[in-house]
Amino acid sequence: MTVHEAVNPAPGLAGGLWLVLVVYAAMTVATVSVLRRMTGETPVPVAPQERDVEDYPVV
Repeated sequence: MTVHEAVNPAPGLAGGLWLVLVVYAAMTVATVSVLRRMTGETPVPVAPQERDVEDYPVV
């Protein structure tokens, strides 16, 4: 099979590629945003005592 025979002439392939790229870019931005928010929060102590538990709301 030559390269010429292997090329898919179907229309719309470029549009599908761009759609996938946009979706993955949006998911990457959302992931980075969530991870940055998570690292900006006040850390909970490793072994909380009673006074520590009162300071942090339990969800």
